[in-house]
Amino acid sequence: MGNRRPVAEDPETAAMIEEAIAEAKTSSSLMWLADRAANFPDPDDFDPDEGPSAFTERQRDVIAAAILYSCDLTTDGLGLDEVDLTRRVSKGEPFDVEDTQVLSELPSQFWSQMDLAFVARFRSALTVVADRFRSQWAMPGNVAEELATRIVLEGAVAQLDVWEVDIPECWVSNLQEVVFEDPDHESLYDAEPVPAEVAKAMGFAPMGFQDLFDAFRDTEPVDY
Repeated sequence: MGNRRPVAEDPETAAMIEEAIAEAKTSSSLMWLADRAANFPDPDDFDPDEGPSAFTERQRDVIAAAILYSCDLTTDGLGLDEVDLTRRVSKGEPFDVEDTQVLSELPSQFWSQMDLAFVARFRSALTVVADRFRSQWAMPGNVAEELATRIVLEGAVAQLDVWEVDIPECWVSNLQEVVFEDPDHESLYDAEPVPAEVAKAMGFAPMGFQDLFDAFRDTEPVDY
């Protein structure tokens, strides 16, 4: 988790990163989130006693670029998944979620229930999340948006690996504290999911397949 390689050494990759950084810097929302990921002080809540961040500004910029890149790749990947599913349904062929680019990143307990209607709604949820990263961040409005946010962040981690950029790994947990109200959705990835009655007793929102698009707050109805 050192600072040995803040910039990729390969010229082609370096140029790709520079282009993504330039685009990311046009988004005040994305740069604010990158500041939080890099543990930079929030100007609206500045603590003069807070120590310096372990991150450089360059690393912060690369984090923003990776998130932006992941938004695009995830959106494109889900579109390809939808095209493949549509083709297979029309031909009566089996559809293996495990071989997909994005749907396979959703909890495996839901795979057998996914159909075209679900994919269309999840695409809308992902579009909302990607727009919030770029324009103005707001907390996810339902479990589907939480899962879409998780997938984008995981994609950003993977992109940093592809770029071979060395950045302290704590940026992910730093940002998770900002973009999620709680980590309850992570329980969906457990090998043995939490039983519904136990989840309810623990104060979890309903997280069954039928609940994924239910709004957390009555003031923010889901229109997709």
